[in-house]
Order: sequence, then C-alpha cells, then structure tokens
Amino acid sequence: EKVKMSSEKRKEQKEKVEDVKVLEAFTEQESFQPFFEEAFDEESYVASIVSIKLVASQLERLSEGIETIQKELNTQVANRHTDLITQATGIQKLEDVLVMITSRVTTLHKNVGRIKAKVMSPYDRIVLLSNKLVRMQTACELLRRTIKFLSLISMLKKHLQKNKTEDKDLIKTAHTLHELEYYTSDEQLRGIHIVEENRAFVFESKEELERRVRDLLTQGLHQLKVEPIGISVQALNNIGTLKEEINKQIEQRLKAMRKASAMLFKPSANGKQTHALTDSEIRAHVWDVVDVLLKHFRKISFETRTLQRVMKRKKAQNSYLSFAEIVEPQPGGLAHRVCMEMIAVLKERFASNTGVNPKARKVLEFNFPKFLQLFLDQWRKVSHFFSENTNTTIFNKETKALRESFRCIEDAYVEKSLSRMFDCVNRMFGGVSFVSPSQEDVMDLIKCTTTEVLAAQSDHALLLAISHNILKACESFCVKIKRIVAPDTSALDVSMKASVSMKRNIALINSLFFFSSQYSKAMEDVQLTMRVKFPPQSLAAISKGKQKCEDLMVSIFTPLFDSCRSYLLASVSKMHDEPLSVSSDHLNKQCTQYMEDLKVDISHIQQQVLSRFECVSLLQQRVEALMRTMIEFYVINLCIFDSLDQEVKLTLTADLAQYEIALEPLTASSSKRLQELGVQYRMLRAVRPMLFKDPQEIVSDAIHSSDIPRSFVLHYLFSQTDKAIATPRQCDGSDFFDYANWMLQVNELKRLDACRLSLSKYGRKLSVFNTHMHTCTLFVWICCSSYCSCCCRVGCVCSPKEESNIPCTPLCCHSMLLLQSNIPTVNQQSRSRHTITVNCE
Repeated sequence: EKVKMSSEKRKEQKEKVEDVKVLEAFTEQESFQPFFEEAFDEESYVASIVSIKLVASQLERLSEGIETIQKELNTQVANRHTDLITQATGIQKLEDVLVMITSRVTTLHKNVGRIKAKVMSPYDRIVLLSNKLVRMQTACELLRRTIKFLSLISMLKKHLQKNKTEDKDLIKTAHTLHELEYYTSDEQLRGIHIVEENRAFVFESKEELERRVRDLLTQGLHQLKVEPIGISVQALNNIGTLKEEINKQIEQRLKAMRKASAMLFKPSANGKQTHALTDSEIRAHVWDVVDVLLKHFRKISFETRTLQRVMKRKKAQNSYLSFAEIVEPQPGGLAHRVCMEMIAVLKERFASNTGVNPKARKVLEFNFPKFLQLFLDQWRKVSHFFSENTNTTIFNKETKALRESFRCIEDAYVEKSLSRMFDCVNRMFGGVSFVSPSQEDVMDLIKCTTTEVLAAQSDHALLLAISHNILKACESFCVKIKRIVAPDTSALDVSMKASVSMKRNIALINSLFFFSSQYSKAMEDVQLTMRVKFPPQSLAAISKGKQKCEDLMVSIFTPLFDSCRSYLLASVSKMHDEPLSVSSDHLNKQCTQYMEDLKVDISHIQQQVLSRFECVSLLQQRVEALMRTMIEFYVINLCIFDSLDQEVKLTLTADLAQYEIALEPLTASSSKRLQELGVQYRMLRAVRPMLFKDPQEIVSDAIHSSDIPRSFVLHYLFSQTDKAIATPRQCDGSDFFDYANWMLQVNELKRLDACRLSLSKYGRKLSVFNTHMHTCTLFVWICCSSYCSCCCRVGCVCSPKEESNIPCTPLCCHSMLLLQSNIPTVNQQSRSRHTITVNCE
C-alpha cells in the first residue's frame, strides 16, 4: 500500500508539472496574456483588435490556442478515463436517493396535516374554557378583596370607638388603616359602589388617627414618658410614616431654636427696635435669650435621646431592624444627628456678624466663662442621665463640636483676658521713668491672673488658654523689667556706697522675687482653697511663667553678688601685702590692719548690698556659699606663703580668731551660723594647730584626717622647706590672689600636679649641684610621692584600671623610684643638722 500511495503521489506531481508547463506555454505568449487577467472584458478586447486591424492574424492565434486546449482536454480525458467513469456512476446513484427522500417528505407532510386537523378542535375548546376560568377567578378575587375591605371597615369602626377611651388601641387602628390603604389604592377596586362609599371614611379616619398619634407623641416627648412614645412610634410605623413624622417633629423644634438664636444679638422689642436700649436692657435681653437657648438645647437633647432609647427597643416585623435604624441608619442614630444640627445652629449664630449689635455681642464675650459653664452644665446633665446608652467616642466628638461652636466668642474672650493682664503690666511701667514697680501694682497683676483662672475653671480647654495668657503676661513683665535694668559699671561697684543704678537693680530683683513668691502662693491658694484642678499643660505653662521670672532675677542678682564675692576675696588676699611680724603696733591691737579692713569691708557689703535684698531663699543660699568660699580662700592664702617664721605664725593665729568675728555679719543674711558650715568650719579650726606642728606630725595628721585637703597641707609644707626650693606659686609665676583663686576653682588632682611640678624642678636642681635635701623637703617629697592619682589618698593600693589595664601609680613616679632604689645614708653629724645626703641620678 505504501508503494501504491507513493506511485500515486508521484503521478499526481507529474500531472501537476505538466499542467504547469501547459499554463506557462500559454502565459508566455503575449496574445493569450489578456485572457489571464481578472478584469478581462470581451468588448474592450475586440475593440482593441479591430482598431489595430490585425483581426485575421489574431483569429489564427486564437484558433491555434483553441486547438491546443482541445488537445490538452482530450489528453486529460484519456489519462483520467477510469476516474471520470467512477464519478459519473456515483452521480447517478445520488440522483436516485434524492428522488426517494423527496417522496417520503411529501408523505410526512400529508400525515402532519391530518394530525393537526384532529388536534386543533380540543385545543380550541381548552382555550375557551381557560379564558372562562380566568374570568371566574378574577371575579372571585374581586369579591374576596371586597369582603376583606368590608371586614376591615367594620374593624376600623370598632377600633375608633375604643380609641376614645384607650390609647393602646391606636396601634391596632393604625395597622387596620395601613391594610385599608392597600385596598383603597388598588385600581381594580375602583368603580365598585360599596368600596367608593367607604373610601372617604378611610381617608378621614387616617387623618384623625395621624392627628391623635402626633398629639400623643408630642405629649410623650414633652413629659419624657416611655409608654405614650412607644405607642405613637409603633402606630406611626404601622401607618408607614414613622421616619417622615419623626423628622417633622425634630425640624419644628430646631426651627424654634433657630428663631430664638436669631434674637440673641438683636436686642429689640418684638423684633422692631423702637428706641435706643440701655446697657442694662441689652444685658438683660442677652441673658434672657441665652436662657431660652439653654431650655431649647436641654429639651431637644432629652427628647431625642429618650425617643432613640424607645425606638431601639422596638423592631419592625418585615425587616427585623429597630425603629432607630430605620429613622437614622448612621452611627450615633437620631440623637447624634440632632445634636450636631443644634451645634451647627449655635455655630452659625456665633460666627455670623450680619445684623449683630456690637454691645450685645460684647456682653456675651465678657461673660463667656459663665455662658460656657451654663451650656456645659446642661450637656453634663444630658450625658449623665443617658450614660448607659452613650457611646464614648461619639460623646467625645459631640463635646468637641460643642466647644468648637463657641470658638469665635472664646477667642474674643481670651484676647480680652490677655489685654487685661497686659494693662496691669503696662500700668507698672507707665511713662519713661526707670522706677521699679510697686508691690501694689504687682499685686494687681496677681489678682488679675487669679480672677481669670477662677473664671475659667469650669473648662480645661479655656483654662489652658488662660494659662498661656498668664505665661505671656509673665514674659511681658520680664521684658519690661529687663529694659530698665541698669547696665553701667556703677551698678556693680560695691566698694562705695550703693549707687542709684545698684539700688534700681536691687529693687528690680526684689520686685521679681515678690512677684514670684506671690504668684506661687496665689496659684497654690487657687488649687487648695478654691479646689481648681489644673490640667498638666496648664500647670506647665504656669510653672514656666514663674521660672522665667526666677531666671531673670538670678541673671540680675548673679553679677552683683559676684562683684561682692570678688571684692571680699581681694580684701582677704591683702594679707600678703602687709608685714605680719610681731611688733609693738601689733601687740597693742587685737588683729592686723588687713583684718580690720576686712571687717569693715564685710560690714559694708552687708549694710550697703546684702541687707537690701528681699529674696531670702536665694540670698541665704548664695551667702552660705560665699562664707564657705571665704573660709576656704583664707586657708589657701595661709598655706601659700613663701615662708613662715614663728612671729608670722603668732600673728596669723590671732587673725584666725578675728576672722571668725569678721564673718559674723554675713550670718545675718544666711540661714546657718558659722559653726554650722561643716567641713569648711572644721578646716578653719584645724589650721591653727597645724601652724605649730612639726612636718612629721603634719604629714601624719594629713594621712589620718581629712579636715584640711592634702594639697593645702603640701603647699603649707613648701613654706617650711629650704628657700632653695621654689613653691608651686613661684613655679607658676602668678601673684597670691590669682594663684589662690586658681586653687579655689580647680580640683584636688590639679593642685597636687602643681606640687609635683615644683618637686620635679627641685629634683633636677639637686641632681645637677649634688646638694643636700632639707628634712621638711623630704617629708613633702614622700607625701607627694605617696598620693594615688586615682583617689588622691596616701598609701592607697588601687586595683588596675579597667580600660587600660595600667596599675594605679603615684603622681611623682620619678621621686618614688628614687626613694625606693637610692635609700640615703644618714650619719650622726647629718642627723644633728637635720639634713640627709641624697645621691641623685
């Protein structure tokens, strides 16, 4: 079969090739090319041949072509003779089948005609009977509706008779009327005589029922009774006018509220002003209208929330939704919507300036806290009464919206409140004088702030705004004070009598202190006595105002007190300028001249400067620090003498007792006596016995006692050593006052470093000249070498440092190694001369 199929394919391909060759033979000849074109037209072709006059030649070519085609056809028929015979036989069979099918279709058509004739007569009868049945059913349905209509009419009459005595039957009556309304609106019942006779009765009954339900609903809302409201709501739902009637009732109440709010800022008689009203009449009119608004606000709030509470308990039978969801499906329900509408009415009235009497508006702006408290009290009553059914989120939203509706009046009140406080501040600094404000003016400002706080205590938001106003008033007060502060140098010159500039600055400091103390006392009284609860932000603003006053007071007080401190320290350092050896003049006096001058200077500072301050707490704190500083400074000056002989020590011992007497005037401005200063007083007491001790005893006491800092002891030991060693002050090159002031400011470690530097220089000098070391110098060296650089103690064994893992080392490492490796040899002769020979490398 494969061979046969392949031979057939080759045969077909061969025939196709021959056909293609025949076609190519025709297409190559120009005379036959027009016949192969798709748009060939015989007439145009003949016309073109005739016009050329080549008809004979063209006919010959066409005859040849026809003969060629005829030969090709004969050849094709001869080659495909078997196939053509087979196709001709198949066509004959197909014609026989078509004839047979045609005859059968004709027979079927005749049979269908006969069956259709037999079926149509029953079908026509069925259609006739069906139409008759439909007419009978329609008539029965009309009769059934008419009977139902008549029965509902009889029931309605019975209910109407009972409604005269009982309100509960209104629900059944409403349900009956709702069904009757369905039958009266049916177009198929129109024209029926008995239905038309009762149609007017149904309409009249419905109007009467709606009137009675409306009156019952109004009465129930007015009295806030749940039973009549429930009956009326159920009846309205049965009638189908629940939402429309509720909205109509609410709109009537809102309309009355709009009408009352429209008269708020229009003081007149019946809306027509007949004469100019006085201020008292305007004030009375405004508060009357406010009272009416409050009544409307409270009444509508209670009515709508009571109505919503009742409607939530009742559900419709057809949708299983509560009446509250049917009337208002939004979150919060009817009460929230009505509340927001009332707030919108108030906001529109307060924000509008058209047709507003300025005096009437000023009455409300001036008494805004009272007005706000009235509305908030009513709102709290409403929220408290309906607290069980109140959503917290929605309630907060309503409260915020209510507060925002008064924003215009509140802003005006806050602005005027700030203006009243600024007026008090401006009265203090009236004119161009530089006089500090009096206590009466300051108290006026305090009273003004207290009054504003008490007026705004009903609302936290208003109280916060007033607190910010108080802060602004305090800032303005501080700015005014700062402008009149004396900037000249005479205000800080404490060596002479108090100048005018100094007195002015002291008076300003006292005014600031008086304001700060009275301000704090007033705010505490408001919180404790008046029981005003400040929100945290208000407390922060009030505290910030007080802090600004205190900061300004300290900024004015500090330079003046620093001048007093510098002046007294300079007076102490004058001990180095006076010969302190015992003489006949010193024996006749209890103390030296510099001590007498110091007593005079301290008394002068106390009388001319410190006694004028009224800021007790600040003054006591600073004076106490000054007394501690002066004691420490005096001890430092005693320890940094270059050399001290016995006569000078006796003089200094006498001055130490007088120094305590000299400091006594300062205790008048301090809360502590001199003996209560603790460490500094013990230091002053410990200096006197140190002056007469041997170096070995001094070092031993320094190791076992901490009354005197060890750096002070080392500086004192330098004054007892050989003059060949330079003291730390001499190595630094400073004078006594600057060096003592430096020691007062730096820590113990840096003071020990100064001693180490001096010893290092002396050690290099010994190594160069191979000289002897004084006994006291050796004690200084040993003491300084034994100090720990971590804790500044003698003989300390500290653990290694965590960061660098380096063991704790003494300050003077070179000296320590020298003492450990080169122990000096001491002979009897050198011991008697109190010298030790040291071989220094």
